[in-house]
Amino acid sequence: MGHEIKFPIRELIMRLVGKNRLVELSFEKATQLWVSAWVDDVLNANWGSREELLSNYPNVERVNDTIFLFPVASSDHFIKTVICFYRKTVCVSELLIGNEL
Repeated sequence: MGHEIKFPIRELIMRLVGKNRLVELSFEKATQLWVSAWVDDVLNANWGSREELLSNYPNVERVNDTIFLFPVASSDHFIKTVICFYRKTVCVSELLIGNEL
């Protein structure tokens, strides 16, 4: 009998915490589509560093090594995240409007 190889697939993709906060952004169809695509992208991403994140999202604003602001579609809203690249975790901490930055 052969040995079963267990591949830690869960460790290769990001986890998204605080997704429920994104419900507030679903009032416009275009924004809703953007948020849905962003969630799918995060859940399938494998960002190991801020450089990898910034290469995929060049418009993201880096506040520090763990806090990033994602501009939402063509609106004045931002998704504020705390990202732990080592643990492959993206946490939606709050939603911001441009004048709250």
